[in-house]
Amino acid sequence: AEVSKDKNVYTSAVSEDMIVHSFGPKVAVVTGIAREVGKAPSGKAFSQAYRFTDTWVERDGKWQCVAASAMAIPKKK
Repeated sequence: AEVSKDKNVYTSAVSEDMIVHSFGPKVAVVTGIAREVGKAPSGKAFSQAYRFTDTWVERDGKWQCVAASAMAIPKKK
């Protein structure tokens, strides 16, 4: 639902510094940084970064993200 509400136009969306923590054969937690660059509907440019944690579970041979959280990284002054 949140994705469909997003009216921003992205020119770049990159994940970096990802680390996978395995908890057995069917559970993994991924941490990293997501960086996004683009323009808001008003035309104003933005550049933002988030630290994220995603929890993945393998079900029926497919990996599914079952929980996700992200927190904005403050911009340096």
